[in-house]
Amino acid sequence: MKRALFLTMLFFFWLHAGSQNQNTFKKSNERLWNDRYSLALQTSNDNFIYAVYLPGEFRGNEFKADAKYKDKIISVSGFVNRVQKDNNGRYFVVLASHYGSEISDVIIYFKPSETSSLGNLSYRQPIIITGTCIGKEKDGNVYIINAQINYKELQRLDEYVQREVEVILEEEQIRRLEAEERYKEEERKHREREAELERKAEEGRKQWEEEQRRPVNPFSNSTTGTGGGGASASFNISGRSLVGGGGLPRPDYTSAEQGRIVINITVDPNGNVIAAEIGRGTNIDNASMRSSALNAARRAKFNNIQGNGNQSGTITYNWVLR
Repeated sequence: MKRALFLTMLFFFWLHAGSQNQNTFKKSNERLWNDRYSLALQTSNDNFIYAVYLPGEFRGNEFKADAKYKDKIISVSGFVNRVQKDNNGRYFVVLASHYGSEISDVIIYFKPSETSSLGNLSYRQPIIITGTCIGKEKDGNVYIINAQINYKELQRLDEYVQREVEVILEEEQIRRLEAEERYKEEERKHREREAELERKAEEGRKQWEEEQRRPVNPFSNSTTGTGGGGASASFNISGRSLVGGGGLPRPDYTSAEQGRIVINITVDPNGNVIAAEIGRGTNIDNASMRSSALNAARRAKFNNIQGNGNQSGTITYNWVLR
């Protein structure tokens, strides 16, 4: 007797200690806990049957239900709807479904020793009771007598629901982390795209500035005697004309200056310029422009005059800035 009392006290101490952690966990995840707990309580298994299903089995096949439940100790789960006293002064409990509808055809009478525990029951409180099913009576109700609250099964259900909630929370955390990683990756790609666009814009800006700084050749793309942008080119050599129809070769415009460069040229009988030098009348001192004009003059091609020796003449380049 003393050993049994000690074991009972030890069980309730363990139950109380474990419930402290569970209560903290329940509070922080109340909605999810209630949803999963309600679902677990409504799922019949080898340990208990959901009270909603019990009357249905008796209505469907009373013979089969009697063989399965009558005069046997069973555990029933449900939600407390009300605690009431009958005409004989005995207390009984009526359970409700998860949706609050009363399961009036399941009547549960508790052991006299368990009567005091009924005062702790509240509306919609989840509960598992264990008692003896005496089957369906004449009034059509299914009765369970000598019942008591099955704390052990409730504790087992708590532990099961806690594990399930922990798994759900862990999966949610994984999904959150994955979503955060996807967001970070998209942010990284976005920043890279922005940086690339900015880089290209900067390159375009620098290229534009470089083009603005670069002198524009007044001769434009023309290779004729007179170029665009206020520039002109002419030659003076007796009896000679340009061949090829392309006009005088144009010099590169390497500096934003205006003026004149005169090139003294020597042309052989075949029309090739075989010598070129800066001549009198030149008023541009820029060495680069002079060099460019000399190179252009050397590329000039005149008509062929046989029987004569080399001839001397001039090519003149004029630049006028606008």
